[in-house]
Amino acid sequence: MNQSTIQLIIKNNLGQNIVGILEIKSSKNTLGEKLGIICHGIIGHKDYLFQAKLAKELPFDNFRFDFRGNGKSDGILKFSNFQEDVEDINTVVKYLENEYGYKLYTLIGHSKGSCAVLKYACHISRNIPHVINISARYYMPAVLSRFDKPVFDSLNEQGYFYWEYKIRDEIARMKVTKEDLDNFINYDMSFVRTMPETTSVLTCHGIADEVVPVKDAAFYANLIPNHTLKLIPGANHNYNRKHKELIEIINKYFSNEFQSMKFNEKYLYINGVPRYILIDGVKNFRDLGGYQCNLGKREENKIQKFIRERFIFRGGSLSSITDDGIVTLRKLNIQKIFDLRSNPEIDKFGVKNIEGMVRVHAPVFKEDAFAPEALFERWGLYTKGVEGYSQAYMVILEEGKKAFYEIFKHILEYPTQPFIVHCTAGKDRTGVFAMLLLKLLGVNDEIISREYELTHVNTEIKDPKEIKMYVELTNNYYNENQIKEMFSARYEFMESLLRKFQNHYKSVDNYLLQCGFTTKEIENIKNNLMISNNIKNLIMYQNNNVIKSLL
Repeated sequence: MNQSTIQLIIKNNLGQNIVGILEIKSSKNTLGEKLGIICHGIIGHKDYLFQAKLAKELPFDNFRFDFRGNGKSDGILKFSNFQEDVEDINTVVKYLENEYGYKLYTLIGHSKGSCAVLKYACHISRNIPHVINISARYYMPAVLSRFDKPVFDSLNEQGYFYWEYKIRDEIARMKVTKEDLDNFINYDMSFVRTMPETTSVLTCHGIADEVVPVKDAAFYANLIPNHTLKLIPGANHNYNRKHKELIEIINKYFSNEFQSMKFNEKYLYINGVPRYILIDGVKNFRDLGGYQCNLGKREENKIQKFIRERFIFRGGSLSSITDDGIVTLRKLNIQKIFDLRSNPEIDKFGVKNIEGMVRVHAPVFKEDAFAPEALFERWGLYTKGVEGYSQAYMVILEEGKKAFYEIFKHILEYPTQPFIVHCTAGKDRTGVFAMLLLKLLGVNDEIISREYELTHVNTEIKDPKEIKMYVELTNNYYNENQIKEMFSARYEFMESLLRKFQNHYKSVDNYLLQCGFTTKEIENIKNNLMISNNIKNLIMYQNNNVIKSLL
């Protein structure tokens, strides 16, 4: 992995210089790449404690900086300037997005810096996939226990005291007024209960923390909707002699294995209703609903929007569906089936017409795309890893505009009629449609990529006999590893497509305009796809009957 380090000086809203270090992990263009922001605690700086080592070992680009008044940044060091810290985070994020094209992936904060990170994540109107909260204080009045009688005597007599501390082998002093202390102890962290469900929060806390009680971590675990708690035995507030363990925990959290597991646990059910539905004779069948939508500014009344469940389903071919499978489709009230396959596929694998359900043939590819030369060329992209898959999916987006128009038109005109979208495996063409649907409604890229990855379990081939069969079908043109790659659906494939999509089309709204919809029609499509959380809560009771009918 190539890695470079760049010092940046960024002006904040007051014209002050905010100094930080950008760690770039590869030589490729930063446009659309993931970005982590690392924030230090009170009287800290960008290289304090574990921050510099963490920045080196994170698997993605990151920026660590000095808050105003700290380290090499301009300004006066203050005790309770939480809002100023939030403003500095906003300043550096906007700069790095505008100048480098980054996509904010995570915010990582320690102690007071984590308080600012949590505030930013709860109140900014954007998708932030992850927040790492390291030893943040929750109950602010407890800070009073850190000060002895002379401090309070000074406050009563002079209205302030000086907090002496050692930093970079030098003794420094920070003036703390009575107003500063009052503002600190009255800072209410209960806002964390408004953290979006789409933001996954990891809280790390040392069991031997002598500054912030361990019970504060429990408050975060209980209040934040999407939360993971990790308590570290023997670790104090600064993680002395525990830096390596802390960094390992954070990197494990960001690992593909852990994130896949966490996603599956969280989204396996939608309000108690299973996402995966066993349709006998059909592979890879699941509900696309239940994900939280993030469109524009968050509502003051806290009404959240979600994709309607039991309305849109994705899956593989229905050609082999059994009578029992058809019974289950009827229980789901399926009204229409969109078949994205082309005629040569249908001729080879067949079609199942089901009474009471309208089948719409909406092929993504023209018939000449199935000529041997064209077919082998397209298949070849699926053997070239991340770059090949994203290229193949960009072709699907262009070739599939007419097919995808038909599906979105159904959503516009028949919002009460549940439907299925399928191709052959329910992986590539269907996966690209699912991406368009979720991204149209502001579902964050992390969730879109994880949703796509769910297909991997259902389409991956491991049986040596089956792999050999496909090798023989291609007259040994592709080897066994290439065949396995063709049938995979990895997180990185969709992640790469999303970057290409953003760079080329800018938004799904623009893509749908190219397909032929008007701006008003696109807004109506969005409205037809969403329900608010108050309605969502009401239908939870109805879902109990649906569960029973599917068991």
